[in-house]
Amino acid sequence: MAAGQAPPDFVHVKVLQRSEDLSQHYTLHDPLGRGLYGSTMVATPANDPTSRFALKRQEKANYFYEIDPDGEILRFFKEIVIVNRILPKHPNIIEIKDVLVAPDDIFIVQELCARDMPTFYSQCDDASASRAFGQLVEAVNLCHEHGITHNDIKADNILFLDPNFMQLKLIDFGIADYRPEWAVKRYNDFDPSQWFSEEELPPISDGEIEPFNDIIALGKILHGMLSGQDIPFLGSGIIEDMQTTFRPRFEQFSPAALHLLSRIGPAPFGPDPDEDDDYWTLDRIRQHPWLTGEPFIHHEPVINLNEQFALLQYDMTVVKRLLKGWMVLPMKDLTKGRTMAYKFTDWLHRGDEQTKIQLVMAKRSDVHRAMKVLKGRMRGSSAQGVHETIPPLRIYLDMLITLRILPRHDNLVKIRDIYVDKQSISIIKELLDPYTLEDFFPLATDVSSRRIFKQITNAVRHLHHHGVVHMDLQIHHIVFTDGDFSHCKIINCSKALYVQQMAHLKHENFEPERYLTRELLEQMAKEAYFQVDISALGMILHAMMCNYWEPDSSLRGELPLPELEKFDHDAFDLLSKIGPEPYGPAQQDRNITIDAVCNHPWIRSSHEPQNNINLSGQSRNVAQEDSSADSILGLLQQGLLPGSSSPPTSD
Repeated sequence: MAAGQAPPDFVHVKVLQRSEDLSQHYTLHDPLGRGLYGSTMVATPANDPTSRFALKRQEKANYFYEIDPDGEILRFFKEIVIVNRILPKHPNIIEIKDVLVAPDDIFIVQELCARDMPTFYSQCDDASASRAFGQLVEAVNLCHEHGITHNDIKADNILFLDPNFMQLKLIDFGIADYRPEWAVKRYNDFDPSQWFSEEELPPISDGEIEPFNDIIALGKILHGMLSGQDIPFLGSGIIEDMQTTFRPRFEQFSPAALHLLSRIGPAPFGPDPDEDDDYWTLDRIRQHPWLTGEPFIHHEPVINLNEQFALLQYDMTVVKRLLKGWMVLPMKDLTKGRTMAYKFTDWLHRGDEQTKIQLVMAKRSDVHRAMKVLKGRMRGSSAQGVHETIPPLRIYLDMLITLRILPRHDNLVKIRDIYVDKQSISIIKELLDPYTLEDFFPLATDVSSRRIFKQITNAVRHLHHHGVVHMDLQIHHIVFTDGDFSHCKIINCSKALYVQQMAHLKHENFEPERYLTRELLEQMAKEAYFQVDISALGMILHAMMCNYWEPDSSLRGELPLPELEKFDHDAFDLLSKIGPEPYGPAQQDRNITIDAVCNHPWIRSSHEPQNNINLSGQSRNVAQEDSSADSILGLLQQGLLPGSSSPPTSD
């Protein structure tokens, strides 16, 4: 491993007889951190106490040395050669100032940095993130040009030289790899044969580390900048939190930044995990307008929705193509050889006989989920099996509303995984308790009903504000997360419709025309009616106040009587506004909105009575407007309400 005459800018290695001799050269101060291979401390030169550096002590006697001493010594040597000989100096790669070798330790003295990447994550904006990420990309590009893959690009290995985050530094080449055959440049005519034997640089084999892995790591760093926080790992369970806890801060970053994330970021914001070719090369990343400062003009490929909807009648994987994008939970395509990561264990049953829900368990853990299979009513095939067949376009609307139009909500069931093949889509959802609203009704009190009804109405308001009408708010579609009936979730939106004119909010700048034809938008606007949801809420409230649910009673006109002694005056007032006839208004007289329902005193106030309530910005006097509730109470007490009946009693 002999070397020729070193150029003046190379660092010469100092040999120490023992580790304690380090004190002749440097004074150690505060610790900076500790890693797998040793520790890092602040150090000042013995002959220049005003200068400050970071001194990394690499201990030979570590866990890896005990397993493979020759390999560990080679790793020490390779890191020094990479940073000190193979790579030229670069403003965004940590600069080595000194190297000292003792029998038991290697000391690497390098620039002392002021800030770290996790701190930058929480403070960066579009401009500073563009500057820092551009510097990181240039540092990685220099490495790749000289045949180096870093292999450990992560937030802990990226620092900033100054407290204002102006100059980034890539550090820690401890597990970097050198491949001369990858190099397109050589610094000072570096000759690998003078530094490494053939055994120390084995030929490349399939599955070995490649520069592509550094690009994946860059995507994770970019996502950290845009989301404002570092993701500790990217295991199988993290995907469910990416749309909430780790979502990009869309409002703070430009479309150019988000576009680059869509090309190199982690799922679900980056390329399709099934399509490795979708990832960009490093050269293409360097030319992106977000990094070059050029105007960003992005032309989305034009999709003929009518053609795609026609193909959908024969192939359900079209849904994946239509919803492809970095804002959507990625669907896993079973037609590409992928197998489902869950196995069937039992049937769950909620609702009518056509509603089949499977209990499944993850193959690699004991985590149970609920799986609903949406089998398309495909052209040219006959319906078979236990699953209900559904028009493919209806399935697409279900997926569009659930995955793209609606953001997450605490009272909407979480989707964990999605699998698609040509005939069906399998939706893996969180597993809730087996108890539905029907189980809750006999136990309902004024306090518990108020709590649960508030959760349901808040979920419906969430839908309405995003332009979605549920259209099928049945009791078996509302399930509890616990046996104490303290928290519930809506688990099914399979008949929901989207009304563009009704939407007050847009999730991640949703553009309806990109996913729906004008004819389909007009058709849904005609069929959807928000009072359908309000009436369903009225039926639920009535059942709570009766402690009893009889599915067909409203059709027969024989509704049970509410429990007078269990519910306060405000509950009856709300029932008079949204309840079924004769307790509520006639169908043609219903005009209350979901906002007015959510702002009703029974839902939003405590037990204390209030004299003045503000509904939708207008003040009202309770004493003057509670006549409807008073009349209901009076008629109930006299048994004079038509079409009512007492709930069955047990002997």
